[in-house]
Amino acid sequence: MNVFKLSATIKVHTGNYNYTFLDREEIPMAGEVFWPYLLLLILALTRVHTQYIYDPLPKGWEKFCSIDGTRTYRSEFTPNLVMTLIRCNKMSEHSGIWRLDTLRETMKKATDEYAIDLHCAGEANISLPWPIKIFKVYELNVYGCKVTDFLEEHNSNIINIIPDSLRVLRLVDTDISVRIKTFIKTIQKVKNISKEFDCGHEDTIEILTRSNISYSFINDIDTVIDGLLTLGAQFMQDTKEVKHKCIFSRLTELQDVHETSLSKYHLKLLLDNSVHRELRMYNLSHNYISDLDGYILEWSTHFPKLEMLDLSHNDISQLHKFKIPLTSHATTINLQYNNISMVTVDDLKQLKKMSNVTIDLQKNPLICNCDRRVKDLISFINNDEDLNTPEFSNYQYIKYMECSSPKTLEGTKLYKLRINDLECGSTQEKEYFIIPIICLTVFAVVCLSVVVILVKYCKKVRITQFHITLPCQSASVLEEKFTMHPIAVWMSNWLISSLKK
Repeated sequence: MNVFKLSATIKVHTGNYNYTFLDREEIPMAGEVFWPYLLLLILALTRVHTQYIYDPLPKGWEKFCSIDGTRTYRSEFTPNLVMTLIRCNKMSEHSGIWRLDTLRETMKKATDEYAIDLHCAGEANISLPWPIKIFKVYELNVYGCKVTDFLEEHNSNIINIIPDSLRVLRLVDTDISVRIKTFIKTIQKVKNISKEFDCGHEDTIEILTRSNISYSFINDIDTVIDGLLTLGAQFMQDTKEVKHKCIFSRLTELQDVHETSLSKYHLKLLLDNSVHRELRMYNLSHNYISDLDGYILEWSTHFPKLEMLDLSHNDISQLHKFKIPLTSHATTINLQYNNISMVTVDDLKQLKKMSNVTIDLQKNPLICNCDRRVKDLISFINNDEDLNTPEFSNYQYIKYMECSSPKTLEGTKLYKLRINDLECGSTQEKEYFIIPIICLTVFAVVCLSVVVILVKYCKKVRITQFHITLPCQSASVLEEKFTMHPIAVWMSNWLISSLKK
């Protein structure tokens, strides 16, 4: 029997459908046997295999969103994830159209994995309720958007139905708008808050970035609720009664940066009710942090696998004593660009005890004055037998740190300094005290002059703003008052408000 070799794959694209015709390779050609096969081939061509090409974009979104190739994400928990990238630009021209609930409806039919990039340029509103649960979306990056409806799903059952999926979530330069009524309801019921709402994508999230986030409150209540000022204190108390803990089993990178509204209770709320066993990098830079609490000083208790703790670009003014870590892997604590003005030999000896930890103090404004501790540090650096030992191998950079003051030594590296260079007892050292002495002298003269004037004229002076009365004459002289100038009244109001604060 002769065999006719036929290899034919015919595809026709119509609309959103692909038609793939039968691929037949071996068809017998021996006499009457050929025709049944040919008939089967014709029948097969009429009954086609249909493959649907899925379009994830809701109707009308093609004006500002498009499919832009693929993006690959790899990590120790996600070896190889290839995602279709949805990129949304020109959002300012279509403000308010992008809504998470609308996208959810189209994503219900999705079979592929998706990454979404939103670029609003600070001019577009998007509806993005926390905890941002959506089918088949594994990465979401939001840049410069005005987020609405952020707390609207705190009681919604939809967040319990949709499984965790996000590996990466970045909210950058974002303004979150919150309705006061919803905000109050949320914090009043924090004891009973659901784990799904509180913890978000705790089972899948690996990278979480919150950068330069601000909050706007929409006043949608007619009257001020009694005890509104006590809600904050009650909220802190109620968080202690939350029955669940957030177990972030995959979170390796957490960034809370450029947060002007970062609460002083941020770390307490973050760590008391959550576990971060896999966190490798925690970035707290650019947050105006001036003091380090126990949560940071005992970082290894909360972050046993931490490799980088970034506290750079803050207002930390002294080198705190970090607790000796409980782990053995290498960790760097970045304290660059703070306000640490002095590093002592005792500090270095304390740091030496943490052999697996390096604290980076570079780019801090060191004051090279005649303080005994400064002299000891210079002698320590100049003695090669001290700093150039294996125990201080992580702190060789100290030698190359620069003085920021006084002016004559600005920019001078420490290893180039000698004690004689400090100009102790020089005119420059004495000039340091001249300005304060002058100010105090002027202040004393002004006060003395005021007293002399008051005693000399001895009029009844009544300053109503401060309720101060100087009784120099009888009470019958009530007409002679000292009337404060409007500017003085404003200044007194400012002073009183400052004192109250």
